[in-house]
Amino acid sequence: KSEFEAVVFALIYTVIINALVKSLPFNEALCSVVFAMILGFLWAFLYNNDIIHTLLRLLRITKKTSYPSEWYGTFSATETYIVLELKDERRIMGYPLEWPNNPQQGHFVLENAEWLIDKDGKSATIPLPTVSKILIDAANVEMVEFIKFDDKLEGAQNEC
Repeated sequence: KSEFEAVVFALIYTVIINALVKSLPFNEALCSVVFAMILGFLWAFLYNNDIIHTLLRLLRITKKTSYPSEWYGTFSATETYIVLELKDERRIMGYPLEWPNNPQQGHFVLENAEWLIDKDGKSATIPLPTVSKILIDAANVEMVEFIKFDDKLEGAQNEC
């Protein structure tokens, strides 16, 4: 957020908290702190889970999300295995426990990772049974694939 937006939000929160505190006959300082914490946690939850923008999209007010980028939104909204295609043309599949906030820096943390290879014209996997997690540098990733599982695909994967 820009400095202007931060100041505007702070002023709005101040007005809301003051209105709530003035309506109660308790200690104003204590009530201000409690209301500020509750409102802050509530706003963070609504914003970080795209709830506010989901409502605004349903009302056709916006088409945007609360997420800072498509990258972040896709990872947040999609719980599935991924395939990372590396710049050296190797491919690795695993469940993403963590991912970088932006595609140029940071690391992917994959669980249940397997290398994907082409063997005799067919796809095959090389399991990594002794590896609990693997870190992959985002700078080495060319493309990310999100795996779609359904009955037809699961049958095809069992053949590999």
